[in-house]
Amino acid sequence: MRRPGQAAETSVMVSAAFLGPVIVELLSIRVVAQAVQDANLSAFTLLSLAYLAVLALAMIGINPVLTTTLAVAIIADPAAHGVSPLALIAILSAAWAMAAQFSPYTGTATIIGHLFDIPAERLVLVRNGPFIAVTICLSLAGIYVFDALK
Repeated sequence: MRRPGQAAETSVMVSAAFLGPVIVELLSIRVVAQAVQDANLSAFTLLSLAYLAVLALAMIGINPVLTTTLAVAIIADPAAHGVSPLALIAILSAAWAMAAQFSPYTGTATIIGHLFDIPAERLVLVRNGPFIAVTICLSLAGIYVFDALK
């Protein structure tokens, strides 16, 4: 059974997987990638910004499938930034997983919100707020330690 209130969220989630490559081609990703390259960011800064960008954009309804695709396109050559491809994949996978839990615009938040008769925004931002804050802090600390140990 599909709830009519979930039709928009379902459409966004399904279409986001196909929009990533299209947006990469339409936007000036090469210009943004060059700006990131020219900024000479440390590996910690680059990975932290990628992680936080995926989370922040999910909070305003942009699907993590799309943002991780854009992050990979912008970073392009992680080794040029002193980042191993495996580290980039790990950070973006973690960001994607956390964004799926932290965003009020996911199917999970919508379904659980409907089950407990709580608006998805309140469920995610109010009830899970402390969990979100602690998780982000621990994740950034983990990125820092991972970068320091390499």
